[in-house]
Amino acid sequence: MSLNSLSAKIIISVFLLVAVAFGADLIIGSSVTRSVNEETDKIIGELTAALKEKDSQLKLALENSLKLDERRLDLSHRVAEAAQTLETRQAETRLQGMHQGVSASVVSLVNQAMMMGEAATAQDTLETLVANPAIDAINLWRVDGELAFRDNKAIDAVNKLLDDEAFEKRDELTPIKIEGKRAAALAKTVKTRTSGIRVDGDLEIEGETRPVTFAYQFLENSEDCQSCHGETDAPRGVIEVALPRSELIALQQSAQTGIANLQMQQDKDLNALRSRNNKSVKKMDAVSAELAGQLDQDKARLDQLNTTATFWTIAPKIAFFLISLALLMVLLRRLLTRPLQGISDAMHQLAGGDLTVEVPATERSDEIGDMAQAVVVFKENGLELDRNTRALEENAHKIQLL
Repeated sequence: MSLNSLSAKIIISVFLLVAVAFGADLIIGSSVTRSVNEETDKIIGELTAALKEKDSQLKLALENSLKLDERRLDLSHRVAEAAQTLETRQAETRLQGMHQGVSASVVSLVNQAMMMGEAATAQDTLETLVANPAIDAINLWRVDGELAFRDNKAIDAVNKLLDDEAFEKRDELTPIKIEGKRAAALAKTVKTRTSGIRVDGDLEIEGETRPVTFAYQFLENSEDCQSCHGETDAPRGVIEVALPRSELIALQQSAQTGIANLQMQQDKDLNALRSRNNKSVKKMDAVSAELAGQLDQDKARLDQLNTTATFWTIAPKIAFFLISLALLMVLLRRLLTRPLQGISDAMHQLAGGDLTVEVPATERSDEIGDMAQAVVVFKENGLELDRNTRALEENAHKIQLL
């Protein structure tokens, strides 16, 4: 079929019209699809952003909750530790008060014994006091750090002052000097002329080393004592009371153990809090990851659906367009091209003098049929002209014969 033929021009025109309509529909459909895709992506983006914001807020809330729980746990343990410390200090204060009371009682009893003017009586008093389980040892030290009642220095001084042999001499023993921290505490007591200085140490009693607290009480040369020791402000000595420290040590160790146990429990509770918080965070992350995965799957499914929808939107149109074009070509060929070609061939044959040709499509009632009827008229006119020509020729031949 030539491109210059009428049917070709009709087909091209129809093709262009259909192509323009198809293109316009495709552009409109693509624009709508693009808008839907953009809106879908926007919604999914907003959901993803909201999910991330939710995770951020939840993590912040969990962190704040953990901090509050840690703070509350720390305060509760501090309260428990303070209660433990208070109980320990109360017990220490009670023991220290008892020690001070014992020390004061010892000083009072020793003073009374010595006021009697008998060293033996004072020694007996000291031995009686040491029998008390609350006292481990009592020593009377001179200000120079020598243990009293082991020589005759004090007796000689008193007898000389009294100018009389009022006090019998004793058998002298090996001198004992105070040493170490005890010596420093005694010197400080003498220097400051105060009582109550304390120092911790160890004391060997019956082959056993015991922890004790040494308490030092200053002995003034009071007015009652000046009759034997002279009118002087020089101190008479220092009483050292060794008080058992085992109960206090046990109490301190118990307090330390209690505080250590509290710290261990606090660490355990803190680890449990953090573990629960981490589990909550992991669970939240897992849920968020699952939601994010679901969103990704939904987006992929929407993309696939859009692709499929676009395909099934365009494919039928293309198929319809191609089928319509094919049907149009077939119909035009059958209804227009073939009849016109047949009429054109018949006219060419008539023009060539072939009056026997059959004119097609004469039975049609449309414009093609009218054209065919017109060609038939030309054919009949040609036949009539041919008959007239032959008749004239026959008449001319007859005239010639006459």
